[in-house]
Amino acid sequence: MAEGGALGTVDEYKFKDYDFGIDAANAAMLLRVDLKTGEKVATLLSRKGEPTGIINALSLVAGVILLNESFTSSEAAGAVFDVFDFDNSGEISMDEMTILMLSACRGLKSMLAVGRDPHDDDMERSTMGAFDQLGKTYGTYISRVDFLKWTRVHFKGDSSALAVMNRFNLLDGAAPRPAAEWHSPERQNAEQAQAEIARQMAELEAEAVTEAREAVAKAAAGLRAAAAA
Repeated sequence: MAEGGALGTVDEYKFKDYDFGIDAANAAMLLRVDLKTGEKVATLLSRKGEPTGIINALSLVAGVILLNESFTSSEAAGAVFDVFDFDNSGEISMDEMTILMLSACRGLKSMLAVGRDPHDDDMERSTMGAFDQLGKTYGTYISRVDFLKWTRVHFKGDSSALAVMNRFNLLDGAAPRPAAEWHSPERQNAEQAQAEIARQMAELEAEAVTEAREAVAKAAAGLRAAAAA
């Protein structure tokens, strides 16, 4: 999915006021894909692993952003922040930041099918650590600028999907480690999954462009026919 497509997903979610829990049809509309693809997404992300399951919209949107290779690390972090800035104030609370990290990590875990689920307590401690590093008082808010500053330091300039999971100790159940030292089979599976997701989204976008061109051509032909009549 190109950068514009990911940002379009963010706008679709925020401006059309989707519920936090959505079904396959909502997922399809949110991602601008067909229902069959929406059902695949629901199967992947729902707790029951069924096409009729309810999925967390925030995990879906955050995962789409972090798996988008068109974004730089700062652009990805900024886009994720914007999703969880629910009132568009340019700031998020400690609770919102904790939800941000939980949702992002859960989405990546489901989409890449590797690692383990994040724990609420771990994400709360990470949020407290971020506020400590930025000199913020607990119970206050963190700005977009400060959030980007923290992500640059915390993720060392790499907010790719695997780097995020690694930094939160979600790969192999071990402490964060250099990418070269990650458990090879699991890392390889995750990289293959990420590449496959990117390939499928590229195909979907290409199909959408083709369908749009065909619709325009059909409309133009209709106009010419009407003019000639």
